[in-house]
Amino acid sequence: DEHDEHCTCGCHDHHDDDDEHEHHHHDHEEHDEHCTCGCHDHDHDHDEHDYEHHHHHHHADEVFTSWGTETTRKFTKDEIEHILEELDNSEKYGMILRAKGIVAGRDGEWIHFDYVPEETSVRNGSAGVIGRLCVIGSHINEAAIEALFA
Repeated sequence: DEHDEHCTCGCHDHHDDDDEHEHHHHDHEEHDEHCTCGCHDHDHDHDEHDYEHHHHHHHADEVFTSWGTETTRKFTKDEIEHILEELDNSEKYGMILRAKGIVAGRDGEWIHFDYVPEETSVRNGSAGVIGRLCVIGSHINEAAIEALFA
């Protein structure tokens, strides 16, 4: 199928049934090799990974630690939002790069949260078995964070 071999089109929009049939049996690897259409976004994960690590221009000597715990405490969304705002206080808690977790809500819902500096997401989500918290950062004050969530 010469068309696939030198693909520059991006989406294989065949209207011909025979071609469609041909395409399904076509060797996928061969398609990748010659394709310049840009639809195989291999760099996506890599970029996100880099973004997280270089977002704050850390010095090479900084050591990242992660603190995690399980909790049976019930929270409200407001409490979680308040806690995540508190994490911006780097003098008290250290440089927090990421915090995430699933905790039981007071109303029977489970609250999922995700925090990176300048951006928080708190929402109701699927139920967990037990609340889980994870905080990742540099020079983090584990005792202060534990007290905050407790």
